[in-house]
This record gives sequence, structure tokens and C-alpha cells, in this order.
Amino acid sequence: MCFVVRVWPKILFYFSLWASWLHENNTDNIFQSPTGGSGIPESGSFTGNAFGIEPRFIKMFYRRNATKFKIMRIEKVITNYSNLTDYELATLGGRVVQAMQSPQAADFYANPQPETEELESLVEDYVRKHEIASRRGSALEISLKNESRQALLTALRTLGNYVNEKARGQLSYLLSSGLHLYASQGRNTIPGVPQNLRLRDGELSGQLKVSFSRMKSAWMYYIQLVSEAPPGEEPDWAETYQTTVSRGTVIGSLTPGKRYYARVRAMNGKGTGDWSEPVSTIAR
Repeated sequence: MCFVVRVWPKILFYFSLWASWLHENNTDNIFQSPTGGSGIPESGSFTGNAFGIEPRFIKMFYRRNATKFKIMRIEKVITNYSNLTDYELATLGGRVVQAMQSPQAADFYANPQPETEELESLVEDYVRKHEIASRRGSALEISLKNESRQALLTALRTLGNYVNEKARGQLSYLLSSGLHLYASQGRNTIPGVPQNLRLRDGELSGQLKVSFSRMKSAWMYYIQLVSEAPPGEEPDWAETYQTTVSRGTVIGSLTPGKRYYARVRAMNGKGTGDWSEPVSTIAR
């Protein structure tokens, strides 16, 4: 009885795929598929099946058995960046504007939503208000910064949806937008960009703790830390630290009162991923 209970849903599922295929190819009219399609899900979604099986059971079965069907997940860029810090968001906004102004992106994304000029204006407004609010701004200045942040997040969400719709999973076009790709958790791919990078004070003066979200596909992480560069100059990302943990890596021998920037990337047997957006704090 237990065997029948476990196997019967699979039998119905495979028959559903077969019957829907017959319907699509007009080889048999005895089955009626509500979707009128092949029954094979695109991008992990199901809208119907030939036997009228309730969609939630089909979705549950598909998620548990997706690897058996050799259906590749379509690559997409992230559309929600509300988890980024103010500095990360400002850095990302500037990078996206620069990327969208490149020849490749300008040719492919002929009519971006929002327009690149509008996005650039939102980024500049946010950076300006963030700088004011970060210098112990008043309640009004912090409120204005938060409103500008929300406007930029909305614009990036709109742009992300536009990029995903336009690129349709083509990696080169997705990367040309400057937006972050969803990190792949598979063990057979290069790790994505680590998320939620944080810098906190260590237990002793001159120490900083580095933490970020753990990536299942990563074997090791590379952390780079650099002191603030002079105005107009790029930071010298020379010193690199290696770690196998994602939380609480302590870096010492730092100068109290000096601002430091950190970034991280992941590595596994397939290669090394991209660097994260830098974050900064002042060592105590």
C-alpha cells in the first residue's frame, strides 16, 4: 500500500507530460490539456496538465524531481536590493549607470526602463543625500535620504525586470547591465557574488570582523581589506585573506580612526566568482 501511495503520483505526472505532448503535436485528440502546450514547465512554473491534477501537487512534485528532467534554470539578475547597505546601494547604482552607458549595453538595451539619464539622476541624488545624512544628519536629512533610497530601489527593480525580460537568460547581456546575478547554489558552477557583506568592530582596538551570507557551493572565500584611498584614486586591493567561514573573520593590526573598505568573493572546484560590492567602516 505504501508503495502504491508513493508511486501513483509519479505515474500520473509522467502520463500528464506524455498526454500534453500528444496534444501539442496533434497526434491524439483524446486528451485535453488546459494549457494547450507541452506540459513541460518553463522557468520552473506549471499552469496545467492533461489529467486535471491540482497544480500545487504538480509544482511540489516538480520541485522535488526537477533534476530528473534536465531543465536548465534561466539566469536572471536580482531585482530587489533592499538588503544592501547605503554604501553598497550607492556603489551598485553608480556601477549600473556606468554599465548601461557602455556601447554593448546601449545597443542592446535601446529603450531601458527607466532611462539611463533618469537612473543617473536618482543615483546622484541618493549619493548626495546619503553623504549629508551620514555626517550625523538631522532627522529631516535622514528622512530625505531614506526617500531617495526608496526611489532608487524602485528604479533598480524596474530596470531589473526590464533586463530579465529583454535578455531572456543570455548571460552576456545580463552581465552587461551591471546588476547582480542570482547566485547559483549548484555545486557544478562557479560561485555567485557573496551577499550581505558586513564590517563590525572586533573585540580589541584595531580589529574588524568580516561577515557575509554563506554560499553552499563555495569551498573558500577571499577577503580583501584596504584603507581609504586619496580622493580621485582607486583603492589598492593588494592584501588578500583566505577563510573557509562566512561569519566572524577577524582582521587585526589596523589603525584606529581610519576608514577601511572590504570586499569578498567565493571559490570552488569550478573557479572563482566575482568580487562583491565594497563596504566600509571606521576602525576603533
